[in-house]
Amino acid sequence: MDYGVDRGLIFGLGYMIENQGFRKKPYAYRHQFLASYLTGRESFMFDYKGNYKELIAGHDLYIHLSSLGPKNLSNFFGYGNNTIFDKSDSKRISYYRNRFDLVNGDIFLERYLAPKFKVFYGSSSEYYNSKELNNVGRYFEEFHEKYPSEPIYGSNFFTGVTTGIDYDTRDNISNPKSGVHFHTRLGWNAEIGGEGRNYTKLQHSMSFYKTVADNYITFANRVGFDAVWGDPYFYQHAQIGGEMSLRGYNSRRFTGKTALYNNFDMRLKLFSYSSYIVPGTVGAIGFYDVGRVWMSHENSNDWHMGYGGGIYFMPGDLLTIQGVIGFSKEATLPYLRIGLSF
Repeated sequence: MDYGVDRGLIFGLGYMIENQGFRKKPYAYRHQFLASYLTGRESFMFDYKGNYKELIAGHDLYIHLSSLGPKNLSNFFGYGNNTIFDKSDSKRISYYRNRFDLVNGDIFLERYLAPKFKVFYGSSSEYYNSKELNNVGRYFEEFHEKYPSEPIYGSNFFTGVTTGIDYDTRDNISNPKSGVHFHTRLGWNAEIGGEGRNYTKLQHSMSFYKTVADNYITFANRVGFDAVWGDPYFYQHAQIGGEMSLRGYNSRRFTGKTALYNNFDMRLKLFSYSSYIVPGTVGAIGFYDVGRVWMSHENSNDWHMGYGGGIYFMPGDLLTIQGVIGFSKEATLPYLRIGLSF
Protein backbone atom coordinates (compact mmCIF):
# COMPACT_ATOMS: atom_id res chain seq x y z
CA MET A 1 0.00 0.00 0.00
CA ASP A 2 1.33 3.43 -1.04
CA TYR A 3 -0.05 6.96 -1.05
CA GLY A 4 0.80 10.04 -3.10
CA VAL A 5 -1.22 13.01 -4.28
CA ASP A 6 -0.88 12.07 -7.96
CA ARG A 7 -1.96 8.47 -7.55
CA GLY A 8 -4.03 8.58 -4.39
CA LEU A 9 -4.09 5.51 -2.20
CA ILE A 10 -2.70 2.43 -3.95
CA PHE A 11 -4.03 -0.97 -2.92
CA GLY A 12 -2.03 -3.91 -4.21
CA LEU A 13 -2.38 -7.67 -4.12
CA GLY A 14 0.63 -9.83 -4.93
CA TYR A 15 1.45 -13.49 -5.32
CA MET A 16 4.80 -15.25 -5.65
CA ILE A 17 5.70 -18.74 -6.85
CA GLU A 18 9.21 -20.00 -6.15
CA ASN A 19 10.72 -23.38 -6.92
CA GLN A 20 14.04 -24.72 -5.70
CA GLY A 21 16.40 -26.55 -8.03
CA PHE A 22 19.52 -28.66 -7.87
CA ARG A 23 22.64 -26.46 -7.70
CA LYS A 24 20.63 -23.33 -8.48
CA LYS A 25 20.79 -20.54 -5.91
CA PRO A 26 18.76 -19.04 -4.38
CA TYR A 27 16.03 -20.75 -6.48
CA ALA A 28 15.45 -22.41 -9.85
CA TYR A 29 12.70 -20.05 -10.93
CA ARG A 30 10.47 -17.39 -9.44
CA HIS A 31 7.23 -15.76 -10.60
CA GLN A 32 5.92 -12.55 -9.00
CA PHE A 33 2.48 -11.14 -9.79
CA LEU A 34 1.14 -7.79 -8.56
CA ALA A 35 -2.20 -6.11 -9.28
CA SER A 36 -2.89 -2.60 -7.94
CA TYR A 37 -5.81 -0.20 -7.87
CA LEU A 38 -5.13 3.55 -7.71
CA THR A 39 -7.90 5.45 -5.96
CA GLY A 40 -6.72 8.88 -7.16
CA ARG A 41 -6.83 7.81 -10.79
CA GLU A 42 -9.55 5.17 -10.56
CA SER A 43 -7.24 3.02 -12.66
CA PHE A 44 -5.26 -0.20 -12.48
CA MET A 45 -1.63 -1.31 -12.66
CA PHE A 46 -0.37 -4.82 -13.32
CA ASP A 47 3.15 -6.16 -12.96
CA TYR A 48 4.78 -9.53 -13.60
CA LYS A 49 8.39 -10.56 -13.03
CA GLY A 50 9.77 -13.96 -13.94
CA ASN A 51 13.30 -15.17 -13.29
CA TYR A 52 14.81 -18.51 -14.35
CA LYS A 53 18.27 -19.21 -12.97
CA GLU A 54 21.02 -20.50 -15.30
CA LEU A 55 18.50 -21.43 -17.96
CA ILE A 56 20.64 -20.86 -21.07
CA ALA A 57 24.42 -21.42 -21.08
CA GLY A 58 24.95 -19.98 -17.61
CA HIS A 59 22.57 -17.07 -18.24
CA ASP A 60 19.47 -16.26 -16.21
CA LEU A 61 16.26 -15.51 -18.10
CA TYR A 62 14.45 -12.41 -16.83
CA ILE A 63 10.96 -11.40 -17.98
CA HIS A 64 9.23 -8.20 -16.88
CA LEU A 65 5.78 -7.08 -18.01
CA SER A 66 4.11 -3.94 -16.66
CA SER A 67 0.87 -2.16 -17.50
CA LEU A 68 -0.25 1.35 -16.60
CA GLY A 69 -3.95 0.86 -17.23
CA PRO A 70 -6.59 0.19 -18.14
CA LYS A 71 -7.92 3.70 -17.45
CA ASN A 72 -4.47 5.06 -16.58
CA LEU A 73 -4.04 8.75 -15.74
CA SER A 74 -0.54 10.27 -15.94
CA ASN A 75 0.73 13.83 -15.67
CA PHE A 76 2.06 15.71 -18.68
CA PHE A 77 2.82 19.47 -18.64
CA GLY A 78 4.47 19.82 -22.06
CA TYR A 79 8.10 19.99 -23.18
CA GLY A 80 10.80 21.96 -21.41
CA ASN A 81 12.37 22.97 -18.13
CA ASN A 82 10.13 26.02 -17.62
CA THR A 83 6.68 24.63 -18.38
CA ILE A 84 3.82 26.45 -16.65
CA PHE A 85 1.68 24.83 -13.96
CA ASP A 86 -1.59 26.77 -14.17
CA LYS A 87 -3.37 26.44 -10.81
CA SER A 88 -6.46 28.45 -11.65
CA ASP A 89 -9.81 27.03 -10.58
CA SER A 90 -10.58 25.81 -14.09
CA LYS A 91 -7.39 23.74 -14.31
CA ARG A 92 -5.27 22.80 -11.28
CA ILE A 93 -3.49 19.43 -11.28
CA SER A 94 -6.48 17.52 -12.65
CA TYR A 95 -6.12 19.44 -15.92
CA TYR A 96 -2.66 17.94 -16.49
CA ARG A 97 -3.72 14.37 -15.75
CA ASN A 98 -4.15 12.82 -19.16
CA ARG A 99 -5.68 9.45 -19.87
CA PHE A 100 -3.56 6.94 -21.78
CA ASP A 101 -2.54 3.32 -21.30
CA LEU A 102 1.04 2.09 -21.54
CA VAL A 103 2.33 -1.50 -21.56
CA ASN A 104 6.05 -2.35 -21.36
CA GLY A 105 7.76 -5.71 -21.75
CA ASP A 106 11.38 -6.82 -21.30
CA ILE A 107 12.89 -10.23 -22.07
CA PHE A 108 16.53 -10.32 -20.99
CA LEU A 109 19.38 -12.74 -20.57
CA GLU A 110 21.44 -11.90 -17.47
CA ARG A 111 24.89 -13.12 -16.54
CA TYR A 112 26.84 -12.44 -13.36
CA LEU A 113 30.49 -11.66 -14.14
CA ALA A 114 31.16 -11.28 -10.39
CA PRO A 115 28.99 -11.90 -7.29
CA LYS A 116 27.68 -8.30 -7.30
CA PHE A 117 28.08 -7.40 -10.98
CA LYS A 118 25.87 -8.51 -13.87
CA VAL A 119 25.30 -7.67 -17.52
CA PHE A 120 21.98 -8.02 -19.30
CA TYR A 121 20.77 -7.84 -22.88
CA GLY A 122 17.66 -8.71 -24.84
CA SER A 123 14.51 -7.22 -26.30
CA SER A 124 12.17 -4.48 -25.07
CA SER A 125 8.73 -3.57 -26.36
CA GLU A 126 6.08 -1.00 -25.53
CA TYR A 127 2.47 -0.35 -26.50
CA TYR A 128 0.69 3.01 -26.15
CA ASN A 129 -2.98 3.87 -26.58
CA SER A 130 -4.91 7.09 -26.05
CA LYS A 131 -8.29 8.32 -27.27
CA GLU A 132 -9.30 11.92 -27.87
CA LEU A 133 -12.74 11.25 -26.39
CA ASN A 134 -11.14 10.31 -23.04
CA ASN A 135 -9.15 13.56 -22.80
CA VAL A 136 -11.78 16.24 -23.27
CA GLY A 137 -10.92 19.22 -21.06
CA ARG A 138 -7.41 17.96 -20.32
CA TYR A 139 -3.96 19.30 -21.25
CA PHE A 140 -3.74 16.88 -24.19
CA GLU A 141 -6.19 19.15 -26.06
CA GLU A 142 -3.95 22.20 -25.56
CA PHE A 143 -0.83 20.23 -26.51
CA HIS A 144 -2.49 18.88 -29.66
CA GLU A 145 -3.33 22.43 -30.78
CA LYS A 146 0.22 23.63 -30.07
CA TYR A 147 1.95 20.63 -31.69
CA PRO A 148 -0.44 19.35 -34.39
CA SER A 149 2.34 17.28 -35.97
CA GLU A 150 3.00 15.44 -32.67
CA PRO A 151 0.54 12.51 -32.45
CA ILE A 152 -0.85 11.89 -28.98
CA TYR A 153 -4.05 10.07 -29.90
CA GLY A 154 -4.26 6.56 -31.29
CA SER A 155 -2.04 3.53 -30.78
CA ASN A 156 1.59 2.71 -31.47
CA PHE A 157 3.86 -0.24 -30.86
CA PHE A 158 7.65 -0.20 -30.49
CA THR A 159 10.15 -3.02 -30.18
CA GLY A 160 13.92 -3.11 -30.08
CA VAL A 161 17.06 -4.17 -28.26
CA THR A 162 18.39 -3.26 -24.82
CA THR A 163 21.61 -3.87 -22.93
CA GLY A 164 23.00 -2.73 -19.61
CA ILE A 165 24.98 -3.39 -16.46
CA ASP A 166 24.12 -3.53 -12.77
CA TYR A 167 26.55 -3.37 -9.83
CA ASP A 168 25.02 -3.67 -6.36
CA THR A 169 26.93 -3.96 -3.07
CA ARG A 170 24.16 -2.72 -0.74
CA ASP A 171 24.08 -4.58 2.55
CA ASN A 172 20.28 -4.47 2.75
CA ILE A 173 18.07 -3.59 -0.22
CA SER A 174 15.05 -2.52 1.87
CA ASN A 175 17.08 -0.23 4.19
CA PRO A 176 20.71 0.02 3.05
CA LYS A 177 23.35 1.22 5.48
CA SER A 178 26.40 0.86 3.26
CA GLY A 179 27.38 0.03 -0.28
CA VAL A 180 26.74 1.33 -3.77
CA HIS A 181 24.24 0.63 -6.53
CA PHE A 182 25.23 1.42 -10.11
CA HIS A 183 22.71 0.78 -12.93
CA THR A 184 22.95 1.65 -16.62
CA ARG A 185 20.49 0.75 -19.38
CA LEU A 186 20.81 1.57 -23.10
CA GLY A 187 18.10 0.71 -25.61
CA TRP A 188 17.07 1.28 -29.22
CA ASN A 189 13.42 0.91 -30.21
CA ALA A 190 11.66 1.20 -33.57
CA GLU A 191 7.98 1.72 -34.29
CA ILE A 192 6.17 -1.08 -36.09
CA GLY A 193 3.84 0.59 -38.57
CA GLY A 194 2.52 4.08 -37.88
CA GLU A 195 5.04 6.83 -38.60
CA GLY A 196 8.01 4.47 -38.42
CA ARG A 197 9.78 6.45 -35.69
CA ASN A 198 12.79 5.19 -33.74
CA TYR A 199 14.77 6.42 -30.77
CA THR A 200 17.71 5.57 -28.51
CA LYS A 201 17.46 6.00 -24.75
CA LEU A 202 20.11 5.96 -22.02
CA GLN A 203 19.15 5.64 -18.34
CA HIS A 204 21.77 5.75 -15.61
CA SER A 205 21.72 6.00 -11.82
CA MET A 206 24.35 5.80 -9.06
CA SER A 207 23.47 5.44 -5.36
CA PHE A 208 25.85 5.59 -2.40
CA TYR A 209 25.25 4.76 1.27
CA LYS A 210 27.40 5.50 4.33
CA THR A 211 26.52 5.03 8.00
CA VAL A 212 28.30 6.89 10.82
CA ALA A 213 27.84 7.81 14.50
CA ASP A 214 27.75 4.26 15.84
CA ASN A 215 25.22 3.11 13.23
CA TYR A 216 22.72 5.90 14.01
CA ILE A 217 23.05 8.18 10.96
CA THR A 218 22.98 7.03 7.34
CA PHE A 219 23.79 9.33 4.43
CA ALA A 220 22.31 8.26 1.10
CA ASN A 221 22.83 9.96 -2.25
CA ARG A 222 21.58 9.14 -5.73
CA VAL A 223 22.46 10.75 -9.06
CA GLY A 224 20.26 10.03 -12.07
CA PHE A 225 20.76 10.85 -15.74
CA ASP A 226 18.43 10.12 -18.67
CA ALA A 227 18.89 11.06 -22.33
CA VAL A 228 16.99 10.26 -25.51
CA TRP A 229 17.97 10.68 -29.16
CA GLY A 230 16.04 10.25 -32.38
CA ASP A 231 12.33 10.91 -32.79
CA PRO A 232 10.53 9.79 -29.63
CA TYR A 233 6.91 10.44 -28.70
CA PHE A 234 6.25 12.53 -25.59
CA TYR A 235 6.01 9.59 -23.17
CA GLN A 236 9.40 8.25 -24.32
CA HIS A 237 11.27 11.43 -23.34
CA ALA A 238 13.30 11.91 -20.16
CA GLN A 239 11.02 12.98 -17.29
CA ILE A 240 11.55 14.04 -13.68
CA GLY A 241 9.20 14.88 -10.83
CA GLY A 242 7.69 12.88 -8.02
CA GLU A 243 8.91 10.56 -5.32
CA MET A 244 11.45 8.67 -7.43
CA SER A 245 13.35 11.68 -8.82
CA LEU A 246 12.27 15.14 -7.56
CA ARG A 247 10.21 15.15 -4.37
CA GLY A 248 8.06 18.19 -3.73
CA TYR A 249 6.96 18.28 -7.38
CA ASN A 250 4.18 16.35 -9.05
CA SER A 251 5.14 13.21 -10.92
CA ARG A 252 6.46 13.67 -14.49
CA ARG A 253 6.52 17.42 -13.87
CA PHE A 254 9.25 18.21 -16.45
CA THR A 255 9.82 16.52 -19.82
CA GLY A 256 12.86 16.93 -22.07
CA LYS A 257 15.44 15.21 -24.23
CA THR A 258 17.88 15.09 -21.28
CA ALA A 259 17.30 14.99 -17.53
CA LEU A 260 19.63 15.18 -14.54
CA TYR A 261 18.68 14.93 -10.87
CA ASN A 262 20.25 14.35 -7.45
CA ASN A 263 18.59 12.99 -4.30
CA PHE A 264 20.19 13.35 -0.86
CA ASP A 265 18.81 11.68 2.27
CA MET A 266 19.93 11.80 5.89
CA ARG A 267 18.33 8.95 7.83
CA LEU A 268 18.54 9.07 11.62
CA LYS A 269 17.76 6.06 13.79
CA LEU A 270 15.80 7.42 16.77
CA PHE A 271 15.24 4.29 18.85
CA SER A 272 14.54 0.58 18.78
CA TYR A 273 12.00 -1.13 20.98
CA SER A 274 11.24 -4.66 22.09
CA SER A 275 7.80 -6.21 22.03
CA TYR A 276 6.37 -9.69 22.34
CA ILE A 277 4.23 -8.93 19.29
CA VAL A 278 6.29 -6.81 16.86
CA PRO A 279 9.67 -5.34 17.86
CA GLY A 280 11.00 -2.65 15.59
CA THR A 281 12.93 0.52 14.85
CA VAL A 282 11.76 4.13 14.44
CA GLY A 283 13.74 6.80 12.62
CA ALA A 284 13.60 10.22 10.97
CA ILE A 285 14.41 11.27 7.40
CA GLY A 286 15.48 14.60 5.93
CA PHE A 287 16.01 15.07 2.19
CA TYR A 288 17.04 17.59 -0.45
CA ASP A 289 16.50 17.03 -4.20
CA VAL A 290 17.55 19.04 -7.23
CA GLY A 291 17.04 18.44 -10.94
CA ARG A 292 16.22 19.79 -14.38
CA VAL A 293 15.61 18.83 -18.02
CA TRP A 294 16.95 20.18 -21.32
CA MET A 295 15.25 20.71 -24.70
CA SER A 296 17.05 21.90 -27.83
CA HIS A 297 14.64 24.79 -28.46
CA GLU A 298 14.78 26.14 -24.89
CA ASN A 299 17.27 28.42 -23.14
CA SER A 300 16.89 27.85 -19.39
CA ASN A 301 19.31 28.10 -16.47
CA ASP A 302 16.81 27.01 -13.82
CA TRP A 303 17.35 24.13 -11.40
CA HIS A 304 14.32 22.84 -9.51
CA MET A 305 14.72 22.10 -5.80
CA GLY A 306 12.64 20.14 -3.33
CA TYR A 307 13.18 19.37 0.33
CA GLY A 308 11.38 17.84 3.28
CA GLY A 309 11.37 15.07 5.82
CA GLY A 310 9.39 12.61 7.86
CA ILE A 311 9.67 9.32 9.70
CA TYR A 312 10.20 5.67 8.96
CA PHE A 313 9.17 2.58 10.86
CA MET A 314 10.64 -0.92 10.59
CA PRO A 315 8.32 -3.48 12.26
CA GLY A 316 10.29 -6.60 13.04
CA ASP A 317 13.14 -5.12 10.98
CA LEU A 318 11.60 -6.99 8.03
CA LEU A 319 10.26 -4.07 5.98
CA THR A 320 10.36 -0.28 6.03
CA ILE A 321 7.30 1.97 6.11
CA GLN A 322 8.09 5.58 5.21
CA GLY A 323 5.99 8.72 5.56
CA VAL A 324 7.43 12.07 4.43
CA ILE A 325 6.32 15.49 3.19
CA GLY A 326 8.02 17.21 0.26
CA PHE A 327 8.12 20.99 -0.25
CA SER A 328 8.91 23.07 -3.32
CA LYS A 329 7.96 26.46 -4.72
CA GLU A 330 5.05 24.76 -6.49
CA ALA A 331 3.54 22.35 -3.98
CA THR A 332 3.52 20.60 -0.62
CA LEU A 333 3.11 16.87 -1.21
CA PRO A 334 2.86 13.93 1.23
CA TYR A 335 4.26 10.50 0.43
CA LEU A 336 3.53 7.22 2.20
CA ARG A 337 5.11 4.02 0.96
CA ILE A 338 6.46 0.62 1.87
CA GLY A 339 10.20 0.86 1.31
CA LEU A 340 12.52 3.85 1.10
CA SER A 341 12.67 6.04 -2.00
CA PHE A 342 16.10 4.64 -2.92
